Amino acid sequence: MVIVYATSLLAPSHLGRGLALVTAGGTVATLAGLPAGALIAQLLSWRWSFGVLALVAFALAAAIAIRLPRRTPEPALPRAERPTGADASLLPIVLFAAAALVFALAQFGTFTYVRPLLEVAAGAPAAQIPVLLFGYGAAGLVGVVAAGPLADRWPQASLVVALVGLAAAFGILSIAADTPLMYVALAVWGLTIGAYFPLQQSMLMRIATDRTRTLASAGTVVTFNVGIAAGPLLGDLVGGAAHPTGATALSAGAVLIALALVVAALLTASPRRLT
Repeated sequence: MVIVYATSLLAPSHLGRGLALVTAGGTVATLAGLPAGALIAQLLSWRWSFGVLALVAFALAAAIAIRLPRRTPEPALPRAERPTGADASLLPIVLFAAAALVFALAQFGTFTYVRPLLEVAAGAPAAQIPVLLFGYGAAGLVGVVAAGPLADRWPQASLVVALVGLAAAFGILSIAADTPLMYVALAVWGLTIGAYFPLQQSMLMRIATDRTRTLASAGTVVTFNVGIAAGPLLGDLVGGAAHPTGATALSAGAVLIALALVVAALLTASPRRLT
């Protein structure tokens, strides 16, 4: 709902930057929210973490009700004037939803085992792991910030480059995790993860019509969560914590499939709606 509502407030020229700002919450949650929640739980109890979240949610609800504009739906067209037949944006939306599923599978097929990946495959000292993960999260935040202007200026090319970069990063972690290239791969991984979701969402909102915009946003979220559930299971089947490079190889292949699906979606979308 947030993506669709935000889209309704944004001018087309600011769609990428606006959606990047909205989706930045997920990256900030990973970088700052999770450590803060864990710290509160350690100092007080886990109930306090949930209590703080409840207070923040209440404050946000009040701010939304008071400050954000109301959006009323357009009056329904008479039956004789309603569009007939399948919407042309349905096929690219389905392809993007499939890409989101495979992308999430790739991400969580490896990220679930990131600690053993860094310790076992890369040979990083245990004390260095938090620093590496912080760097990964910081790179993700940079990716979110960069995604906004990129989505407004070069939406298609940026999305393709992000997927190519992520496939390369997983490839490096599969075959050269114990070399200094690991640091480059980890940074590229974080950068592209931060950039991908706002890039895809802004592209989806451009492709979707008024009839399919809500379906596009909700459908992608659903398939993304299916990928989140499937990724760790498949990652465990190909190596898991004991042999994490098997999971990174799986993720590299999955990203290439996501890339093919995204390219197919862009090719089947109306050229007029891609700009």
